[in-house]
Amino acid sequence: MVRSGGLRDISRYLATSHLAPADPFAAASIRPQSTAMKTLLYSAWDRIEVADRPRPSPEAGEVLLRVAACGLCGSELEAFKNHSPRRTPPLVLGHEFCGVIEGLGEGVGLRHAQSSPGDGLRPGRKVVSNSLVPCNQCVRCRRGDTHLCGKRQIFGMNRQGAFAEFVNVPADCLIPWPDNLPAEAACLAEPLANGVHVAELVAPLKPKTVLVIGAGPIGLMCQQAMQAMLGVPGGD
Repeated sequence: MVRSGGLRDISRYLATSHLAPADPFAAASIRPQSTAMKTLLYSAWDRIEVADRPRPSPEAGEVLLRVAACGLCGSELEAFKNHSPRRTPPLVLGHEFCGVIEGLGEGVGLRHAQSSPGDGLRPGRKVVSNSLVPCNQCVRCRRGDTHLCGKRQIFGMNRQGAFAEFVNVPADCLIPWPDNLPAEAACLAEPLANGVHVAELVAPLKPKTVLVIGAGPIGLMCQQAMQAMLGVPGGD
């Protein structure tokens, strides 16, 4: 259990509690089916603990994902410390994650095989998840701005997150996880996307020099995106 003032212990829990196996493929072949799973549960204000929770079943249009890795976002530390009303316990946090498809909800395999021939979703497929779940129906979604969807959900906020062995994910939120990318890197696709988005916004200005204020994870990813996408030289 972690109480207020022990925020560093949250990351230690993630590193030592073994919520997700190091080799999800091997684990899938040796572990018996169970109706329960381990989670890092934000059970009450000022309290977070490893707890058993019911293993979810995918709804129509969803997949059941065996989590391989999940990042810890600064917004989650802030929410725990300051009792954010946007993340109200009891709740499983975690929105930066990747994993292996364990099961398919109704209609998922056929629909996605048709939209991506030869590349459809199937059990055993390695994927990375978006942190947002858009409605895909509003004006903003239809024009491609799904991140601005007024009805969007966020894992670990208004739906259960990925600090768990398993999580349900809408199939439309998934992208392939390259085989040559370790889980610890693949789960950082979501924060890296912030840097990519910033670089795309800045690109029309054709900058020769860019100042990134703040050297946290997002700031560093903005820097790397600027260097990789725009050719902006790095600092000394």
